[in-house]
Amino acid sequence: MKDKGVPLSAWLLLAVAWLTFLLAYTSRQAIYSTFPVLKSDLGFSNAQLGLSGSIFLWLYSLGSPLAGVVGDRFRFAPVAQWSVILWSLTSVATGFATTPEMVLALRALLGITQCVFVPAALAAIASVHAETTRSKAFAIWSTAQLGGIIVGGWYGGFVAERLDWRWVFWLVGAFGVVYGFILGPVIRRLMPSENRDLSSSSQSPSPSRLSNPLNLFRTATFSLFAVSFFILCAMLWVLYAWLPTFFVEKFAFSLTSAGLTATLSVQVTTALGLLAGGVVADKLIGRFKEGRIWILIVGMLGAAPSLHLLANAPTAAATQVAAAAFGLFSGIHVSNVMAAALDVVHRKRHATAVGLMNMVGGLSGGLAAYMIGRLKSDYGMESLMSWVAATGIVALIALLVAGFGSFRADYRRTQEAVS
Repeated sequence: MKDKGVPLSAWLLLAVAWLTFLLAYTSRQAIYSTFPVLKSDLGFSNAQLGLSGSIFLWLYSLGSPLAGVVGDRFRFAPVAQWSVILWSLTSVATGFATTPEMVLALRALLGITQCVFVPAALAAIASVHAETTRSKAFAIWSTAQLGGIIVGGWYGGFVAERLDWRWVFWLVGAFGVVYGFILGPVIRRLMPSENRDLSSSSQSPSPSRLSNPLNLFRTATFSLFAVSFFILCAMLWVLYAWLPTFFVEKFAFSLTSAGLTATLSVQVTTALGLLAGGVVADKLIGRFKEGRIWILIVGMLGAAPSLHLLANAPTAAATQVAAAAFGLFSGIHVSNVMAAALDVVHRKRHATAVGLMNMVGGLSGGLAAYMIGRLKSDYGMESLMSWVAATGIVALIALLVAGFGSFRADYRRTQEAVS
């Protein structure tokens, strides 16, 4: 895994960031395994249980642009350390909640404290990786999300069943506080200060442009990538939120079987797609700078039809095959989204760019999951999934315009500003 020209410390930094992201996902996902006991012990309604996920996602998404500005203005070590400590203390506090309202308020706070970490982490990883290893590094990083979903679901159920639902939050929170205090010194050793030099220079963006993260949308290629990512995240969350229900309603699966089948059908191949997309893109980028865009196009060309086939498959087996294909191609796409966006953004705004893309993805995912639930009784889940798949045409057009039109000029402008 050690590429020529990339120091070992860069891969060790990636490993530390990966472990921290896994911890973040474990702490946010564990609550879903405690839903039955939250309902019986604290009197949660079904709507409140659903809101525990939505309110986290909304605050996480809306806070991400500002979190990106924080990541660009402050060094990674203290940002990561205090984000971990604060979200872990929030988890500990959740274990002391006595009402649904308290839990929901703390879920909102968890979203705010966790959103600070990701933009700073990806900017730090980008700063120590060359263009020819960046997609691979980001792809490896993204597998922590998949691992966290699995570990968080297992951990929450295991602890709640053997101890008490409150211990789910106390244990992961206490571990996170200790981990956070260790994390800062480790990052400082792995990441020399010159790699995150935030001092001003004549080639840096002006303070007025730094102050407003939305100014990044003035870069045509970045906006086109955001359009594509919005559509891809709508596809992802349609399946993340509704595929288990789809198996139950269409093929009469049990709840346990539907949950397991939906998770394995998509997530295993997603991990493969992430790693494959990262490796191939890094090889292409050495030959032509639009390489990541063509990987994004390949991913969308496979993901959108796979979602349509999944929606209309006549058997459960065919549905699982289509879901696996969707996971593979969506993983290929996701492996390059952030790396491609950073190709057209000044390095001193990398965290801000990641924050904006997180906002786009989160708002899209929340909207898609909600609209499927709102409209499925009237139009049927199969039709709605196919409609979402059809929006892939818009994403493809956006990526083609970027690849043949705006990318070269935006990339050249960025490189001139950095040099």
